[in-house]
Amino acid sequence: MADAGGTHATESGLVRGLGLLDATALLVGSVIGSGIFFAPSYMAGMIETPRLLLGLRILGGFLTLAGALSHGEMAAALPRTGRALGACTRWRRF
Repeated sequence: MADAGGTHATESGLVRGLGLLDATALLVGSVIGSGIFFAPSYMAGMIETPRLLLGLRILGGFLTLAGALSHGEMAAALPRTGRALGACTRWRRF
């Protein structure tokens, strides 16, 4: 089964291909993600005490871990592919 872009769908119905929006999102994500190498030096310049800097880095690590574990729990609760995005949009309705 081929779509208009010439990519083929797999057995699960997922298309193995990247469109313009997908490629743009990957590039933007990699540029934003490279900020992890810039942020520590900027923080060290703004915060003068090493203890506070280390404490903030540890706090950020715990917050990142909590986010990753929450996402993992949500993915385990909804095991089908793509369900995490659907759950986020469904659960955050106000």
